[in-house]
Amino acid sequence: MLLIVPPDTNFSNTTKPRLISNIGNLSHLDASAIHDAEISDSMHVICLQFDLIAKEFIITKKKNTTTIKPRNYTSKELIYSFESLSDTKTFTVYIKPNDYALVGLEEVRNRLSNTDTPTDIHKTNMKEIYIEQTPKLVE
Repeated sequence: MLLIVPPDTNFSNTTKPRLISNIGNLSHLDASAIHDAEISDSMHVICLQFDLIAKEFIITKKKNTTTIKPRNYTSKELIYSFESLSDTKTFTVYIKPNDYALVGLEEVRNRLSNTDTPTDIHKTNMKEIYIEQTPKLVE
């Protein structure tokens, strides 16, 4: 799955991990997913809140070879949520804080704050925003 980060995303608080127990308003599915990921209330996570101005920032690669089969109800609901995520404008991403995640978020933050390549953040056409830019693969 590829998450295209909108240019107006606020990454100012992304390097400050928060305790799971201090995150309010977790839905039943969020709590189940956190439990399935073996994250306890005493662990920290990085929360990225997205409130997009346009849909279709989530792109999934179509594969004919592998079908993901849910192992329980929570997995089934999460897979369904991923399928409908391209129609979603407001959502939160929870990331376990590790060096890889922190370096990746720092790189995204630096790219978004780069003033050498201005991007019109009010465009809602993804082709106008992203195809005209030189893409870079970030692992």
